[in-house]
Amino acid sequence: MIIACEDYLVENEDSKYVEDVLSNYIGFMSFMLWGLDNTPIIDYWTDQTQKQLNADVAAVYQKLMKDDKHKTGKIIADHIEFLYHYFVQISPKDNLGLVL
Repeated sequence: MIIACEDYLVENEDSKYVEDVLSNYIGFMSFMLWGLDNTPIIDYWTDQTQKQLNADVAAVYQKLMKDDKHKTGKIIADHIEFLYHYFVQISPKDNLGLVL
C-alpha cells in the first residue's frame, strides 16, 4: 500500500486527491517506521542488552530497501541507520541480521 501511495503521488501531482493520499502515505510510513503500541517493530523486552527488530518487519524493510525505483526504500534505509545509532551506535552494515 505504501508503494501504491508513492506511485500515485508521483504520477498524479495535480490530482485533487493528493492531500488524502499523502496523508495515507505518512500514516503508513509512521506505522512502518515505529510500529504501534500493541505491535512494536522492536522487541524491547526479551534481551535487555540487544534490541531485536521484528523478523517480519526486517524482511519488509530489506525488500523495500532493494527497490531503487521508489523513495520509500531510502527512507527505510535512513531509519535503520538512525535505529542502529540510537540503540547501539554502530553502522547497520556491520550487522546484516538487523539486531539493534
